[in-house]
Amino acid sequence: MESFLLEQKKIAHRGFHNEQIPENSLAAFQKAIEKGYPIELDLHIIKDGTIIVFHDDNLKRMTEINKDVKDLEVSDLSTIYLKDSMEKIPTFSQVLKLINGQVSLVIELKYDVKKNKLDRAVAEILDNYHGEYVVKSFWPFSVLWWRIHRPEVKRGLLISIKDQKRYKTFLLEHLNWVLKPDFISYQVGFYNRKFIKKMRKKGIPVLFWTIYNKDEYHKASEFGTGYLVEKIEKW
Repeated sequence: MESFLLEQKKIAHRGFHNEQIPENSLAAFQKAIEKGYPIELDLHIIKDGTIIVFHDDNLKRMTEINKDVKDLEVSDLSTIYLKDSMEKIPTFSQVLKLINGQVSLVIELKYDVKKNKLDRAVAEILDNYHGEYVVKSFWPFSVLWWRIHRPEVKRGLLISIKDQKRYKTFLLEHLNWVLKPDFISYQVGFYNRKFIKKMRKKGIPVLFWTIYNKDEYHKASEFGTGYLVEKIEKW
């Protein structure tokens, strides 16, 4: 499957959200669809095995409830509201039903140590989805799982610089030859690293995250292929 990541595109990071529309909500995804933006979203697996769309490991920032996401059950979702709104945490199945192939998806698989339980569950859902999507993860064993079990799905390795110890970044960059990702999702601003230059030379797409203004977008456009953007209505 040829990927939109091989073209220069702005991708709505956690949907098209703002002060009124919370991130990773059905409203944010609907707004992205209306504006024609591909969507990036985050997936967790909760206690009862349901896949939900949410970024953090804990609910506190987005709901003011101090509870770990992994301890949720699907019945809890009906009583939890996202940040000053009437929006609730959606399940992955609800989001796919809404999007229904109208725009492309960049799916981030959050860290999971349960023997790739998240990867397996997401793959089974996506087997019946006919829209365009790619998957990505910071967790190298997740990327490897997709290479082995769903080789036809475009997969990406996420790499952070600021929030990660140097040796971990070094290891991730050099695991590239084992994982064989189809693209790299890299923290914005680190354009001159040897690794980025090497990926470009090999023709491997680089997806930069996250861009908040027009100046940074133009700068990143010289080095990458796809760009996760926010607050674009203020550019």
